[in-house]
Amino acid sequence: MTSKILLKRLGRDLKRHKGQVMILTLILSFGGTAWIGMGLMLGWREDNINHFYQTTSLDDGLIDLSETGGIDASLLLSTLRNFSNYDQMQTFSLRMRIPITYEIVDPISDTKNYYRGYLYGLQDSHILNGDIDRLFPNQGEFLKIPTNASEITSKIVLNQMFIEEIDLQLPQEVFAHLGAQNKLVNVVGSVNSPEWVTTMDPESTSLGLSRNFAIGYCRLSELQTWIGIPNLVNEVVFIWKDGFNVDEMGSELEAYFKSQSIDSTYESRTEHPVYTMIEEDFETDRQLFTFLAAFVFLVAIFAIQISLNRIITQQRREIGISLSLGDTKGKILFQFLSYSGLISVFSIAFSLVGGWVFGQSMDVINQQFYPLPHWENQVIAQPFYEAWLFCLGAAFISSIIPAVRASNLLPIQAMRSDPSVDAKGGSERKFFSRMIIGIFGFNMTIKMGLRNILRSRKRSLGAIIGFGLSIGLVLGTIGVFSCLDNAVEIQKNEMGQWDAKVEYTFPIPITMIDHELKEIKENFSISSNFTSLSYFSSLTEGGDIKTDEDQLIQVTSYSTFHPIPITVIEGHFPSAADELLISARFAEERGIFLDDEITIEHIQFNGTEINIKNTSLKVAGFHSMGIKIITYFEWESMQDLFNLQESANILYLSLDDYNRAEFLDELYANPYVKSVIFQEQLGDEFRAVFNDFTGLMDMIRYLCYAVGLGVITLTSMISRYEREREIGTMATLGCPNYKIFNQMLFEGVILSLLGIVFGCGLAWVILDAILVPLMANMFDVIVINAFIPVNLWINTIITALGLSVVSQFPLILQLKKLNLVKATKIRDF
Repeated sequence: MTSKILLKRLGRDLKRHKGQVMILTLILSFGGTAWIGMGLMLGWREDNINHFYQTTSLDDGLIDLSETGGIDASLLLSTLRNFSNYDQMQTFSLRMRIPITYEIVDPISDTKNYYRGYLYGLQDSHILNGDIDRLFPNQGEFLKIPTNASEITSKIVLNQMFIEEIDLQLPQEVFAHLGAQNKLVNVVGSVNSPEWVTTMDPESTSLGLSRNFAIGYCRLSELQTWIGIPNLVNEVVFIWKDGFNVDEMGSELEAYFKSQSIDSTYESRTEHPVYTMIEEDFETDRQLFTFLAAFVFLVAIFAIQISLNRIITQQRREIGISLSLGDTKGKILFQFLSYSGLISVFSIAFSLVGGWVFGQSMDVINQQFYPLPHWENQVIAQPFYEAWLFCLGAAFISSIIPAVRASNLLPIQAMRSDPSVDAKGGSERKFFSRMIIGIFGFNMTIKMGLRNILRSRKRSLGAIIGFGLSIGLVLGTIGVFSCLDNAVEIQKNEMGQWDAKVEYTFPIPITMIDHELKEIKENFSISSNFTSLSYFSSLTEGGDIKTDEDQLIQVTSYSTFHPIPITVIEGHFPSAADELLISARFAEERGIFLDDEITIEHIQFNGTEINIKNTSLKVAGFHSMGIKIITYFEWESMQDLFNLQESANILYLSLDDYNRAEFLDELYANPYVKSVIFQEQLGDEFRAVFNDFTGLMDMIRYLCYAVGLGVITLTSMISRYEREREIGTMATLGCPNYKIFNQMLFEGVILSLLGIVFGCGLAWVILDAILVPLMANMFDVIVINAFIPVNLWINTIITALGLSVVSQFPLILQLKKLNLVKATKIRDF
């Protein structure tokens, strides 16, 4: 077979099967598009974040002195200068960080809104030089140092994400609730905060995930004056010189502070929760898109293989004649490998354009999550050539077995074979086929349809698998939204026993809370109330947790027994001083069993001092609450644990009818109130976080829809082309077009039903074993289970059946244009 004959055959087959080639090209290019888009998105994210780290001179770590209440700046400087490795510090800065509530009036509705956050006081040298944690101005003006350095102004700047979230117009005066102090400050501008805490609320005892967490900055001397404690600081941020291990140097500095009787906590940038979150998100996104691209490539491999298999089956006589006339096995092998080679070349061209567009679309989501002051995307070549290698590899893998099978055909057998039948089958298989037809064959249409399905087993199996892969991919990815929504609904149902939750800046005696309640009840109708003590702690030992891998937990107790429904699924609710109740999911993930001893690190109040203490506790039981890091204590035991007497830091209220604005004004008049959260806001806050992923998941969903529709159309197209001679024979024998259509439609519906069964099972496996663990890694505080509502199952089944019916409509045109002489001619496919 000469090159000219080979090209002629390729051209003939490409023209004859142009629909299949087009669909196969698109499916394979979707895999390349997903891979290129993923590579560009993650590569651009990594490059820009690294550039941000370099240009902002982001600190290597910090020493947190807030547990001591702060320390005199002069004493801290002298202590630092006596540190043995002081000369290894490239730069450092002292600052003050305090939790704050911002009271902001909406200029349109004239209502007050309250937002939690931090306010950082920065040294003047920090503001002027920006050699560490540099702030990038965005809107308005930046902080200015007055000519007279001792002059006190009331200017602050807020992080840009918060400004955009609440649509704050600059400049604007707002009230800052600084503990017992209230200060009217002027927000003069916005900055891109290097703190990287704008996506989480690190102090919330309600696990609030709202983006309405405000990071503010002002001059250190001004903040000290506002709170009435001059020269006080509670943080040191520093950068070590190159060549030194950041963690080792930080640990030495922490040990040095403790040797000087200064309680401190060292935290390196790489250990910061948000830094960890960035790394985990990066890895989760990479795994998600790798799975998606791999699955699409798998679908493409299957589609190419089944298509090429059917082509070879229909061309067996031609192959046999070619071999008889002297063509070598190598030429036959090369001929059929050329089909997949052309498809891979076409798909590479499509994925080049599609991948770039997909990457640019995903980069919009990148910039929403990481609002950097400078974002520039360079061309990254690696994702392109990786995707192209995958396209070539997928095409080769899918075609090598059919091509080898074609080259190894014996000429005599190939020329005698009937391409419309897959195999003769044994007596048991024939008996099974006859039994199925006898039971369900109520009329000739059904009998013919069942006979064709059972007779062409490979074609039928290919259609079933094609349908199943499509449905599994679509239903599995769409099911992620259902899982997240279900998690939100669980949170709302669990928190349905109260209307408002009041958080205090520190535990206060319940007698004070009762006194405040009496005043509130004078203006508002409160049907019930209860108090709680809740703090974040660390699980340092127990199960699979090692002492160097602390796990965040939230310890909670209620003054009233079970005011919030707590389902204990094993063991019992704590009744002794050394017992606690933990999440069953939390315990399962960390290898903790009933009656195990675990150790937690927690704060303990000692008058005006706050100490860190380790306490060993016994696991009394497991609960099934939706937030898996919550642990529960008996009320008296919790008071002893924190060394408190009848104190609480949270008040829950059930209200009959109230005006929210007036209610907030009443509560925030108390300087010790840190925040007020309404029950209906919780679901909105969780959904606000999930909505950030909506664009990403929509892109994935549309890609899966396109792949699914392509495979379904391909299997239907192969079936129609293969059976053109059969259709022509039926028409020649006088069978009406509607009966031919009904028979083909019946076969399509039966195959689609079997494909739906396979696809639904595959979707559940994809969701439960792959996608839900990825989502659980993103939202590792919340219990996320595989969940697909009944209506989604029903809608998917109806849609799949509808697609199977619609895919048969081209048969009507085929019947109208049918040339009986040409259709009944014995020729190869």
